[in-house]
Amino acid sequence: MSAGASLRAAPATLPCLLAVVALLLLAADGGGVRLTSWTPLAFGLLALLALTAVILRDGLRAVPVPVLAALGALLAVCAWSYLSILWAADQGAAWEGANRTLLYLLVAALFGLWRQRPETAAALLATWTVGMVAVAGVVAVRILGADALGDWFNGDRLVQPSSYANAQAATWIMALWPCVILAASPRLPVALRAVLAGGAVLLADLALLSLSRGAVLALPVLAVVLVAVAPGRLRHLAVLAAAGAGLAVTAPFVLDVGPALRAGVGEQAAVDEALWAALLASVAVAVAVACGIVLGRRAVREGWLGPDTPARARTVWTRTVVAGGVLAAVVALAVAGNPVTRASDAWSSFTAGYESSRGSSESRLGELGSNRSDFYRVALDTFAEHPVRGVGADNYQAAYLRLGAARESPRYAHSWPLGTLAQLGLAGLVLMLAWLGASGWAVVRAVRDSGELGAAVALGAAFGFGSWLVHGAGDWFWEFPPIALPAFALLGLALSLVPAREPVRGARWGTAGAGLVLVLAAVAGLSYWAPWASEREAAEAGRTWPADPRGAFERVDRAARLNPLEAGPYLTGGTIAVRRGTLGIADRYFAAALVRHPDSAYATLQRGAIASARGDDVRAVVLLRRAVLLDRRDEVAAAALRTAERGETVDLGQLGAELLARRRAVGTG
Repeated sequence: MSAGASLRAAPATLPCLLAVVALLLLAADGGGVRLTSWTPLAFGLLALLALTAVILRDGLRAVPVPVLAALGALLAVCAWSYLSILWAADQGAAWEGANRTLLYLLVAALFGLWRQRPETAAALLATWTVGMVAVAGVVAVRILGADALGDWFNGDRLVQPSSYANAQAATWIMALWPCVILAASPRLPVALRAVLAGGAVLLADLALLSLSRGAVLALPVLAVVLVAVAPGRLRHLAVLAAAGAGLAVTAPFVLDVGPALRAGVGEQAAVDEALWAALLASVAVAVAVACGIVLGRRAVREGWLGPDTPARARTVWTRTVVAGGVLAAVVALAVAGNPVTRASDAWSSFTAGYESSRGSSESRLGELGSNRSDFYRVALDTFAEHPVRGVGADNYQAAYLRLGAARESPRYAHSWPLGTLAQLGLAGLVLMLAWLGASGWAVVRAVRDSGELGAAVALGAAFGFGSWLVHGAGDWFWEFPPIALPAFALLGLALSLVPAREPVRGARWGTAGAGLVLVLAAVAGLSYWAPWASEREAAEAGRTWPADPRGAFERVDRAARLNPLEAGPYLTGGTIAVRRGTLGIADRYFAAALVRHPDSAYATLQRGAIASARGDDVRAVVLLRRAVLLDRRDEVAAAALRTAERGETVDLGQLGAELLARRRAVGTG
């Protein structure tokens, strides 16, 4: 079928292609996690979805039942997130969390509601995947020509373009799986398959530069699953072997970068060697795969091989893989030693904090130390306190400030299953598992019933999403739109390949479906606009107050009216007032913030310090004691309390400087 005929048969390809371009631009630019960063993209995706629903409303009459089940379950997760605003202590944060989940639903719906042909779905997936390889190539070239490596690396880890090392590694790995799976598909052109196979090497090397332990742990898990479930597994093994060979050659150069960056000696040379090795290995693997495909086809076409050669080759290859797996297991056991002891050591490393992971780049990947064990403990403790409905979407931070032990102040639990339990309770987790189960059912249908090319596309898209999902079980990727958006687009693309059912009789069903989508889009647009406009007003107030204090307070008040649930505008207004020395105004703003977010440790601390500065020692002690209870690790609040208990006055200027220094030094992700 020609390209024009394919587009006529699957007209939703064009809006999806526009969304793919937007996602590629987001990946290249790095995006951001603040709502002011991702809300403009949300408006654009909303417009695409609404326009597509109006123009292609007849296509909504034939949406397959598995797709309806998957998207309906995700809609239920969304609805429960919005409902959690009612009992959340920080209702503004809960609104933002629910809006983010709705954004993921809208992206999945744009890609998944309208049936794609295998050819058009392959074009969409290949466009995104090759685009990600191109982004990786541009990043590598820009680093080679960079004047300062500090613009790209944080310490010894590559963090750009996303500004977060683990998310950056996950971004590259998420694109790696479609590279491998599409490169193994005989239905695609040889040149494209070669580019994808070579691109897998470059993506893996850039991911390794980020030194993400989660990516290293997730990669073999997904590789084993791919070999176990993929049709034509020997082709996939061949591509994995080629990409693995390229990675094996380049990995020593890549792993030399970390020690060089930490030592500050020869770092530019180490980075250049690693990136040139990655680029050259990518080209070499691409050429090798292209030659292998061409020679294999020619051998079959010209009869170089006997009729039983393919079967014998499969037998030999299978035995080789089995023998290699056994050998790898033996070597791993020999290196790791007693598996029980190794597991015990790994658990000790995981619970020991960051101290156990300081050392070489190899030790960073080999050790599991971080504060996540404490994050997870608090998530489980929070779930135990609120088992059914949780504490509300995005309301984890207040619980951690109250119960946590590490110096960090994480906003999120760094695990979507545990974060769901803590924030949305058992009910939310059940809905989440129902969505994943329905999505898995739909993907199986797409792989089984959409033909050879469709199966490859559905599998590639599903593994890209699965990579995000598995890695996100140990990180805060659910709350990171720049990486979550392409993941949900990939899931939607896999859903679009589920065979369509017979259209429901009567055009009114298509019109009703389009109307439902439009209503959802309109509600979403309003729900996005108010917090976005409020955040912009508050940010502008924080920027302009030295030159225009009166205008800044007007912006703060306007921001508070735009978002009647968020305490942030009042916190901004109170901070500005403290800096101007108008303590009465500051106290009123912080009091208003506590009405909206009663557990705000910052507002409570500031009110206590203001009470001390105004001579109300009794009230100061009461408020500062509550501030310490709300964040028991806050040394600034503890010092202020000791000052007030001695009958001395808290220095607001010194307090502000210490809070600013702590904010810069302590992670809040």
